Amino acid sequence: MHHIRFLLAAGEGEELQPLSSVASGGEAARVLLALKVARAQQADGAESDSNSTTISVFDELDSSFGGRLGFQIGYVLTCLAEISHQVLCVTHLPQVAAHAERHIKMVKEQKGQRIISLAKVLDDSQRIEVRTRV
Repeated sequence: MHHIRFLLAAGEGEELQPLSSVASGGEAARVLLALKVARAQQADGAESDSNSTTISVFDELDSSFGGRLGFQIGYVLTCLAEISHQVLCVTHLPQVAAHAERHIKMVKEQKGQRIISLAKVLDDSQRIEVRTRV
């Protein structure tokens, strides 16, 4: 059996340490994104089954950074989606969300004593409204 351990130097001049020990949720999600992009690019060059689609779900990609990097992350997600991937990304940054083909707004509503979560697919006018309010 083989074991793989990912190491990360979280900043310039930092020592390599186990990813699981030093990475925040956002950093771990961005490392996963980089690995998925590298794997997708490798698979794109090889002959593959046209019926297979990989689904990638990312959360906290926008943790601890601002708009300029957000635009770049959104672009990378778009590139990943173009290589036979279905990409779902939970984000709070409009710079990331602007790259999406479809937006789903999560809404929490109180029903009696319970709070339920609903997913609502936004139409084009709602997407613009959400973008301008953010």
